[in-house]
Amino acid sequence: MNDLPFSRRSARIGVGIILLAGVAVRLKVYLQNRSLFLDEANLARNIVERPLSGFFAALDYQQYAPPLFLSAVKGAVRLIGSSEFGLRLVPLLASLATLWLIYLLAQKIITNPWVRIIPVFLTAFSYEMLRYGTECKQYSLDALGCVGLIYLAL
Repeated sequence: MNDLPFSRRSARIGVGIILLAGVAVRLKVYLQNRSLFLDEANLARNIVERPLSGFFAALDYQQYAPPLFLSAVKGAVRLIGSSEFGLRLVPLLASLATLWLIYLLAQKIITNPWVRIIPVFLTAFSYEMLRYGTECKQYSLDALGCVGLIYLAL
């Protein structure tokens, strides 16, 4: 019976390490400052060239993205500049928030502290979550919205 609190504490430390590693990996990929790929560049042109009101009409260069995502990225670009860092800031923040919200959701629905590690680990090191969390695309915001709605529903 005495090892149960130690076991819970160890699981909590394990989840904390995974969360920190997930944040570190995302920041490392973000700070690599890799060049925009064609799809990102076309979306970036819409963000830089259009006013906010232009996001509520069809985009140019065969691009599609939600207007609120485009508006948020436009705000980040105005704040940081029209670089890869500015264009990818909103997806990075959404990815970090998703990671934290997955942890909160796991705490809410999974009673075994060691089992909680699984969804946090999968979210922290999923290739798609890392990729879309560091690209100028709306998918990390989609993930945040889905996890947030599930959390609110519970």
